[in-house]
Amino acid sequence: MAVESKPLFHPEVLRQQVRSFYLPEQTVAWQPKLQDWADLIASGRADDFKESALLPDFLTDIFCGLLGYTGPVGPADTHNSHNSHNSHLPTTVPAASPDTFTFSRERFVEVDGKFADAVLGRFQQDKAQFIAVLEGKGNRTQPIERLSLECTLSESNQSNQSEHTTPNSIQSMSELTIEFPGCQNCGIPLQRARGSIAQHPNHGAAVVTCYHGPIYERSRCACTPQPGLVSANGAPLTVLETIQQRDVAWLSIEPVTGNPREISANRAIVGDRLTVVLEGGAVQAEVRALTGRDDPQTAPFELDLNTIFQEGDSGSPVLNNQGQVIAVVRNTAGRCGFLL
Repeated sequence: MAVESKPLFHPEVLRQQVRSFYLPEQTVAWQPKLQDWADLIASGRADDFKESALLPDFLTDIFCGLLGYTGPVGPADTHNSHNSHNSHLPTTVPAASPDTFTFSRERFVEVDGKFADAVLGRFQQDKAQFIAVLEGKGNRTQPIERLSLECTLSESNQSNQSEHTTPNSIQSMSELTIEFPGCQNCGIPLQRARGSIAQHPNHGAAVVTCYHGPIYERSRCACTPQPGLVSANGAPLTVLETIQQRDVAWLSIEPVTGNPREISANRAIVGDRLTVVLEGGAVQAEVRALTGRDDPQTAPFELDLNTIFQEGDSGSPVLNNQGQVIAVVRNTAGRCGFLL
């Protein structure tokens, strides 16, 4: 089966972050070092080295030097760099306190028996808050077509991570991709949508998503038996309930993975800031209107957010400031159907 080509990070996620990002003070001083790396890569000379030969210096120069993350030994990280003659450059900004650092090469995060190269976060002696995982790949590495979200923290750090994860956390990993494989006999192509595990008032923990896309297209299939709905990792899905006028559907899944989110009948008001959890990350969006789906003055009413979405974002959950699901993304124009 062909893999759908998508950007690694959703464009709206990047736009949100770039708007509020300011370069650290040491960036100007470190621009020559950045240019050295750019020249090394552009010239092809980087291909002459193994990834393991370049990665330690790259992480130190870019993350600790240019971006200002701090390692366990603070600014003294320059002794790890092959460019020690540039030691007059500022390397890392001081940590928030002597006992806190933000960059670590310790073997924290394990995927398929291998550990990530480094992690970013806020680390202290008795607890760790993880923000991002760093994994270096050489120029010759094949493009990443599909990322596995099934990464787990190493056993020695699971207790620390649990302190920072709640059922309503953005990092609850309750989101998933829903697929209908399509039907050649009926001329229906592969269909995908997003969904999330939420607590249905009658069915318990179930997947909430949009009605259109995989579920609607499957209903058009005239074959017996019809091809089934599955999650991207192969778990079978069964339709429990559809609310077509609001473009909402609920599906059962076995086993239930992730932490089910609560749902709410809170309709939000114009000007509210809501969180939309997309495949590439969570974005903030403002409610610009509550409008009728087919006519502005006629029910059913839905959210109109001041953002745009991509194909494949349909079904993504919209959260209020308590982390409860109140709607799902319905189309690329920012329209979202209410759950209740």
